[in-house]
Amino acid sequence: MKRPYQKGTGTLISVLIIFTMGLLLLTALQRELEGAFNISGQERFYLKAYNQAASSLSWGVSKQWPLRSLSQRTSRRHQGWYCETEQINQLKSCIKPMLEIGIFLIKGESILGNRSEKIILYQSAQTNEMPNTTEQKLVPVTGGWLDFCPVKNEKFCLD
Repeated sequence: MKRPYQKGTGTLISVLIIFTMGLLLLTALQRELEGAFNISGQERFYLKAYNQAASSLSWGVSKQWPLRSLSQRTSRRHQGWYCETEQINQLKSCIKPMLEIGIFLIKGESILGNRSEKIILYQSAQTNEMPNTTEQKLVPVTGGWLDFCPVKNEKFCLD
């Protein structure tokens, strides 16, 4: 009996199709993983900058500011932010009196990665006279923390 001669073309084509489909799936998976890696890297930079801004704000709230000289400025409308930096931890915090007497706006800021974008957090605070001294202390206003300018006139919060 004569055996039919097989060339194996069908089997070879099937293997090539499976190989090509596997290669396409692996390429798609690699692109998906690269995208997720980029997103997680951007999120890491954002969280680091956000925590830096929160630390700057916390440092600014607890700092002793020259409140009397800030309150006595004549033109409240045109005065800018009074800023100080702490070099060791790279903290930057600024303070500005609001239109209400005894109320101040404190901001903590940080730079987002290598970009020029800033993350700024705001906290309203009021002055509190210290007993037996002439010093004033800032006390954060409950619910006064915001991640956007709390004043309707946005020019108030600009540098």
